[in-house]
Amino acid sequence: MKIEKNGYVGVRMHDLGSFEPEQLAGKLNEYGFSCGQLAIPKSIPGIASYHDVTDGLLEKIRTVFHEKAISVSVLGCYIEPVHPDKAERDKHLQNFAQGIRSAAALKAGCIGTETTTFCGGAAEWDKAFSILCHSVEFMLEKAKPFGVTIGIEPVRFHTLRSPEAAYQLMKCFRGENIGIIFDALNLLAPDGAGSQQALWRECFDAFGQDILACHIKDGAPNEERREWIEGPLGQGVLDYSGICDGLKRLGKQVPLLREGFLEAHAQTELQYLNEIYIGGVRG
Repeated sequence: MKIEKNGYVGVRMHDLGSFEPEQLAGKLNEYGFSCGQLAIPKSIPGIASYHDVTDGLLEKIRTVFHEKAISVSVLGCYIEPVHPDKAERDKHLQNFAQGIRSAAALKAGCIGTETTTFCGGAAEWDKAFSILCHSVEFMLEKAKPFGVTIGIEPVRFHTLRSPEAAYQLMKCFRGENIGIIFDALNLLAPDGAGSQQALWRECFDAFGQDILACHIKDGAPNEERREWIEGPLGQGVLDYSGICDGLKRLGKQVPLLREGFLEAHAQTELQYLNEIYIGGVRG
């Protein structure tokens, strides 16, 4: 059964492999995706960082994506904005600044990053959060002239580790061009699947209106219930009903981006994403 494409169901593009722009656009079109998350160094051969991205390459991507009616929902530029070494952290931030230029050229919905692994206590977290805020200030300063929006992804073992932490960050920068990339599995502990609906309600109460895009994936806990084993959509423990309810209440279109796309399940995964879209964003 051929599933009709829509502009809000997409994929993390480098899950398809590394291709020249024409081939990448063709692959996206072949699988039925109209949008996605593009990390150029991971998706295009010969690109080590955003410092290597030329105007010519951006024009090529823009042209072939336009021909296939494909949009960039998130320009992926995953850096370490809370790296403990300031010199190293500054290198990451400069790479992000270069990524902003690419995001602007491709008219991306946002440029996205996570926030560095964190495993300390409360006092250490306060310091890490302060560093994160300084990094975000820099990112926003660089993005403002280009009209680019920053997307920050909370992860339970990173500095931005909870709905409350995400709420605090959004509160600090209310009115700025910044929002949240919501990855449910990245916030759910492997031993917490039984209480996930309460977590989804907490997430939408904390940052629902700030959601720029959703990463969609599924999985099951390993034997020790400490890590996730990711797998096909619909075959894990993720119950997207509460997330659909939250998306529905937002009253806005949010891209749903499959992370961890499995080619062997391409048709069923696209159908699953469309069902979430109809049940949530369009419900």
